[in-house]
Amino acid sequence: MNTRCISNSILISVPFLVLFLSILAFADNIFVSCGSGEIQKYDSSGNVSVFASNIYSPGALTFDRNNNLYLASWYGDVVYKFDSQRNMTTFATDLYHPGGLAFDKNGNFYATSSDEGLIYKFDVSGNRSVFASGLDFPTWLAFDSSDNLFVSSYGIIYKLDSSGNRSAFASGGYGGLAFDSSGFLYASENKKIMKFDSIGNGAIFANNLPDTGNIAIDSSGNLFMTLFGGVSGTGAILKFDSYGNKSYLASGVDRPQGVVVQPIPEPATLLLLGLGGLILRKKY
Repeated sequence: MNTRCISNSILISVPFLVLFLSILAFADNIFVSCGSGEIQKYDSSGNVSVFASNIYSPGALTFDRNNNLYLASWYGDVVYKFDSQRNMTTFATDLYHPGGLAFDKNGNFYATSSDEGLIYKFDVSGNRSVFASGLDFPTWLAFDSSDNLFVSSYGIIYKLDSSGNRSAFASGGYGGLAFDSSGFLYASENKKIMKFDSIGNGAIFANNLPDTGNIAIDSSGNLFMTLFGGVSGTGAILKFDSYGNKSYLASGVDRPQGVVVQPIPEPATLLLLGLGGLILRKKY
């Protein structure tokens, strides 16, 4: 008979506790799109595996709340969706240079169509509408904790509320946007990374970098940035701790572009049903 633990109304058989902790470990996996046509998956130690290959012009990446991965094909003008079994389907078409991808808290999907100066919104049923227009080559997207959408638009970072009303937030953001858990916005530009507070006051987080690339932040506050390299096999993935100390997660990467951190699963209560049975119930 399995030993079982009861604590704070959580009942877990020991083998499934190990399984649950393993699932949580997925949270620090880093996914990177590469000029070779691959999506590469890195663990926190820099060990790499190929998640998908033979993709045309891979760019921006994001996850939905069900851990499906989405990828923008910059020159293909489409967005692809990958399930947990790595099956690829076409999610959206007729996006003219899709540069940034993001989901809001309600599961609505947003994508920039850079050449059109638009941000499109796709509801949970897949219905598409124009969320914002009149932008100057919008690229990267990021949501804050209040579901305000931030977009980099040719050197200006705009803030858009849930109705699409926008205001200028700060300058910069050519290379990527990402929020940390404390609500600070990071923007990469001109071989540096800026850090902005909630009202747009900026300070240099990291400077004198080899290049400017896309950025993502993990659950521990580490920031990752891609270095394109320009020549096959000369790119890299930089890692910065919360103090801005730099190290390399990986080098010799083939033209890395988009980067995203696999999200942490939602808090859940494990319930044992029968002998060895297990379900996940969301804790409210």
